[in-house]
Amino acid sequence: MNWITKGINLESKTICDIGVGEGDSSMYLIQNMAEKIVSFEPSEGLGGSVVVYNKLLENIHRYHLEGRIIPKKQDFLMNSLKSDSFDLVFGINSVHHIVEISKGMNNLINIDKRIIILLNEMLRICKQGGKIVIWEMHSSSIWKYIPLIWRYIDWPLHPQLSTWQKVFHETLLRYKITFQPILRFPVTNYFLSNKYANYITNPLFKVIIEK
Repeated sequence: MNWITKGINLESKTICDIGVGEGDSSMYLIQNMAEKIVSFEPSEGLGGSVVVYNKLLENIHRYHLEGRIIPKKQDFLMNSLKSDSFDLVFGINSVHHIVEISKGMNNLINIDKRIIILLNEMLRICKQGGKIVIWEMHSSSIWKYIPLIWRYIDWPLHPQLSTWQKVFHETLLRYKITFQPILRFPVTNYFLSNKYANYITNPLFKVIIEK
């Protein structure tokens, strides 16, 4: 989370955090001075779990965060939140689950259209001047061919890097993609910014979209 939130001012911000699981991301944001967080975690459907949602409730109670983290047992796309109501909207390793329709390769059919629908909803609830922050993984990387290391990754759920770039471009807003290095060796900024190097070394990325 330190790398994901680097350069983002969280102090006194009202945040929507979607697909939070047991709430680790929301608790981190609160610990770093966020004012209030609305945390979505579905209990039904693909990616949903009553056990996970109940764990979220337990964590909120354990750390006395009632009133600061507002849990929502609901599909984010079915929300009734007011437009322009959040300073920041986070999707931490959750966007690919929210748009998921199956566990197989057919999940990638028209996934760009489903992501655009989700992005539009995130933008709707974000205030003018606010930011959308997404941390995700792309499947263009050679790491998916190294099962010894990445055998638990559900690769059919992750679009190609070009698909991610396409949907971010279609928001018609300014955005920046930053890749999270996997390999730890001296490397120039040019190498890290080269798209072919990112296919090889950096399946993880974050994007910040400015509204």
